Amino acid sequence: MRVAIIGKGVEGNSARRYWIDQGAEAEMRSEDDGHDYLEGLGEFDLVVRSPSVRPEKLASARRVTSVTNEFFRKCPAPIVGVTGTKGKSTTTTLIGKMLEEAGARVLVGGNIGVPALDLLPDVTPQHVVVLELSSFQLIDLRYSPQVALCLPVTSDHLDWHRSQCEYVEAKSSLFRHQHAEDLAVWDDRDATSDTLAMLSPARKQPVGVNADWKNGRLDVRGVEICGREDVRLLGEHNLANIAAAAVVALELTDEPSAIRAAIRGFAGLEHRLEIIGEVDGVCFVNDSAATNPDAARAGIAAFNQSKILILGGSSKNAIDVDELASTVARSTVRRVLLVGDEADRLSKALSAAGFHDFTRSADNMDDIVSVARQFAAPGDVVLLSPGCASFGPFRNYVDRGSKFKAAVEASRTR
Repeated sequence: MRVAIIGKGVEGNSARRYWIDQGAEAEMRSEDDGHDYLEGLGEFDLVVRSPSVRPEKLASARRVTSVTNEFFRKCPAPIVGVTGTKGKSTTTTLIGKMLEEAGARVLVGGNIGVPALDLLPDVTPQHVVVLELSSFQLIDLRYSPQVALCLPVTSDHLDWHRSQCEYVEAKSSLFRHQHAEDLAVWDDRDATSDTLAMLSPARKQPVGVNADWKNGRLDVRGVEICGREDVRLLGEHNLANIAAAAVVALELTDEPSAIRAAIRGFAGLEHRLEIIGEVDGVCFVNDSAATNPDAARAGIAAFNQSKILILGGSSKNAIDVDELASTVARSTVRRVLLVGDEADRLSKALSAAGFHDFTRSADNMDDIVSVARQFAAPGDVVLLSPGCASFGPFRNYVDRGSKFKAAVEASRTR
């Protein structure tokens, strides 16, 4: 059997290993191989789409699948799928930890951590698989998870999707192929998520109806889960993520004490409102995973202290700079350091919102941190919450956040 895997990267490499283990002759192709890398696809028995590749590029192939479709086709265990625009990784991880605390055998992967196909050799029917699913993975998915959770859907990845409509439509695969015995969970305060969930024939558990933070206590379907004092995650948005995860976990475990223990033990993921530490009385926070405006706005709201905000990067054609600028103007941000390709647009939007305390910084992270320290005073927070994808000297948000942390550590000795 001849298999062509289109698109490299983590999932492409995972797919190659998988099909070779199946006894196939697997060939990897990508744009790096030249403009003709899509020629001759009809000669292969199977063409596998990696998430970075748009489906219509493979129209000449006789038979096409994706790494996500193959996992769903072969997985013997129930799958919990999580999507949305922001909060996916945190919520996916939380669900996994909640189920583990309850004694379940859990595997977590997908768009976070381990590629789904790498999980397959370890999956048994006794496991529960929790997957973070991006729009790139969902766009041509022919299956839906047995438990589907959709967090709020805003605007993102419009450098890849042709429109906001297509981006939202891609997310619909989370629910569209469910069965009556499955479970659909969604943030019903978000109109888009609400519309998507109505496509599901499954049992429905809207988060807002089933979970509520009252008087500082999280209640899920009449069961008290935890109090605000148990939560280590920063930001009001993470209270919504915890509530959504708890609705799913309580359905699968019915053990509130295990859910509470997971919440108490979870301090968050790297590059997501990650407190690096203090330098000369200034707190440095790495929120590099805030690659869209809504995530940046949540990061800004997470701290009441006076803030030096590092904002900007490359555009995904999804940036509502006016709303983001208004948030900055109403907040305790007292200086913005603008970086990357979006710096000019952001400066104009900030000025229009009446905020003029911004500085165009060099794009080298050591310089960015150095300038931030010049403006910061003891008690301030220096917040890297860019609201944009990575750019120039940074490969991705992980590289950007890691270099920020390294630059902060290096500045301690200066």
